[in-house]
Order: sequence, then structure tokens, then C-alpha cells
Amino acid sequence: MKSNQTGSSSNDSRVIQQFGNALLVQHQNGRHELVGGSFSDLIAAGEWVSLFAHDIVFTAPNRPARATGGLGERLLRPFSRV
Repeated sequence: MKSNQTGSSSNDSRVIQQFGNALLVQHQNGRHELVGGSFSDLIAAGEWVSLFAHDIVFTAPNRPARATGGLGERLLRPFSRV
């Protein structure tokens, strides 16, 4: 049987949902974090949260914008006025 607990006993975290290789984790302090996964896993997690868990605001690790100039780069680029 798999345990939904990760980390040590002093820093317990609970896995809420898995998206591909990414895990949506709730820490003991109530903070949520998306751990691992690809950009598409991040998008899937955001869609799931918007549909089923409106109260969750999760942080994702900082990732450099892709150099392809595609949609991913535009989504990660900060808004600027021209």
C-alpha cells in the first residue's frame, strides 16, 4: 500500500494529486507546491485546480523560459506594456 506522506516526520507533506510526473503536495503549514513534472504537467495541474480545488494556490519551481518562442515562453514571460 502506498503512503500519501512524503518527507521526514518533522516536515510531513501529503500528496493531493499526481499529474504525469508532477505531484501536487500539501505541506503541514497548509502551503501547496507542485513538485517535478514537465510544462504540460504544470498546465494540467492548473486546469485541475481551477475545476476541482478553487482554494488551492500552488507554487511551481522556477523554470527558465523555453528558447523556442512558442506558447510556453509567452506564458512564462512577465506582462509588459508596449
